[in-house]
Amino acid sequence: MKIQKVVFDTNIWVSYIIKARLTDLTRLILDNDLTIYRSEKLTQELTEVISRKKFSGYLSLPIINYISFYKSLTKNIKPKIVYGNSPDPNDNFLFELAIAAKATHIVTGDKILSALGTV
Repeated sequence: MKIQKVVFDTNIWVSYIIKARLTDLTRLILDNDLTIYRSEKLTQELTEVISRKKFSGYLSLPIINYISFYKSLTKNIKPKIVYGNSPDPNDNFLFELAIAAKATHIVTGDKILSALGTV
């Protein structure tokens, strides 16, 4: 099986973290031979989102533990391109990351991005 290069949007990480399903996510990644990519921007956004007060009741560990786990499952790259065509300009960084990684998929729960389908 060919390794699939994938970018997970912040909302995917948050969902698995707050539902305490990181074991399931790890199994999904390993069983499907996925390489998951991250950038500093994605890491910053994830840290900011799970630091929000509304999520504090869902976290059983310090935030740094979740970020360390996330980093252990992902490969960091530094996109050198600028993308400006996302329906939501705040998501341009996801496309920059996906293009730089030569990702086959962006996995998101964002309805606007999901509506784009295969690009």
